[in-house]
Amino acid sequence: MTNDGLPFVMGVEEECLTLGSHIDMDRMFVAIQSLAPTLRACPSGIFTPLGRIYLDGSHLELASAEAGSPWILADIVARQQQLVAEAIQSVAGAGGSLEFANINYSGLLRSGACTWGTHENYLVNRPVSWFAEQMIPFLCSRFYAGSGAVHWPSGRYVASARVQFLAAETNGNTTRNRPLFCTARSDPGENGRELRRCHLVCADGHRSPINLALQFGATSLVLHALIERPKKLKSIPRPSGASKKLWLVCAKHFNFLAKPGEPLAVHPGAIQLQRFYLQLVSDWLAGSRAAPDWSDKIVALWQATLDAVEQGNHLWLSQRLDAWIKYDLLDVALEVMGSNWREAADNRLLSSHLTLISQDYHCFTKSDSIFQVLCEKEAILRSPRFLPVNDRWKIATKTRAAARAKMICEHAGETDLVLDWNGMINLQTGERWGLVDPMATRFELLPHASDFNLDRLRSQLSGVVD
Repeated sequence: MTNDGLPFVMGVEEECLTLGSHIDMDRMFVAIQSLAPTLRACPSGIFTPLGRIYLDGSHLELASAEAGSPWILADIVARQQQLVAEAIQSVAGAGGSLEFANINYSGLLRSGACTWGTHENYLVNRPVSWFAEQMIPFLCSRFYAGSGAVHWPSGRYVASARVQFLAAETNGNTTRNRPLFCTARSDPGENGRELRRCHLVCADGHRSPINLALQFGATSLVLHALIERPKKLKSIPRPSGASKKLWLVCAKHFNFLAKPGEPLAVHPGAIQLQRFYLQLVSDWLAGSRAAPDWSDKIVALWQATLDAVEQGNHLWLSQRLDAWIKYDLLDVALEVMGSNWREAADNRLLSSHLTLISQDYHCFTKSDSIFQVLCEKEAILRSPRFLPVNDRWKIATKTRAAARAKMICEHAGETDLVLDWNGMINLQTGERWGLVDPMATRFELLPHASDFNLDRLRSQLSGVVD
């Protein structure tokens, strides 16, 4: 929490690649409802204590419950993925097949490829555009926000698939012309504290929980440091005549980790920028009386990561960061196939094999996925469980997610109740309960609102829009 009372709240939305044939999504949702306490979600899908699960267009999306710590967020994400995996396994063998992966593109990673996002959410108390200029250099150098990918046909290994398709430094777009720093979804607070949601769309999906915790922990600390010490970070001047997309150009340059056959290396400029922001955070924490209890471990991990890339400590990185873990997997695969990185760059079939391996790594619904095998062999370090929970559906966080989880468990399956992130509605009586404050501990009954149209809401939820 900052000195002005802003708590740390973060969450993630994962859009998933769907793998399978003769897919019946309805059966999967029924299976989830049999495995976990659920309530209907508005405008679609279902809420479990772990967050919202729904179809966004044709793909599955998992939106995590709000967490107050990056380690707890990593735990929520893993548990949400495990729930979907159990649902898939429970309906296996009933015709067709279905798997999900939190990878951010399908097919070869090339110009025109089909891509989607893994979106970050952070609670702030400033207009989101206020952060843009100071956050963009941080985001353009955030190499650990990627999960690694092979570009076709160059054969280059890049840190992030998502960065390859960014088209602007900042704007409010989420579906096209996507930016490094997004100003969309800056939802105004309704509790007098002018709270906003900082919604970022420039990162990849992670399997490594340590990687996810590093990304969300570092980014959240930078946002809070900027709020607390806005004058400590002066604008980084653009060279005379520089493009208006200078930082976007830098992001794509920093995104490049290796040519075919070369070892992975992070650009010195990216490391220098990250150290600059790390120092900003360290200075703020040293003088803060409101530092979160997880900040020391994240700062130490951030420092160690920068040291490792600077020193070329590949082994350390390949136990923690997805991009390095996947690179080693693909390297071994090429060796087994009697090939190498240079040959793969010119061979579409080999590159397609590498893409399939990447998809398998990100597949969280297979018990024998590559990631699961590596975890069982302890080749990947798992995140610590700082707050172990015996009750699977209890959320170990001080955010409103705990109150929502309790409500879902107490009223699971009640068809008249519909949840959204800010509250709950009874479709029979029209009663509404609010959960607006991000740190709310219970639902509050709301007064009748003259502009609330219950019949219209019922029609929308039944699929009939007036």
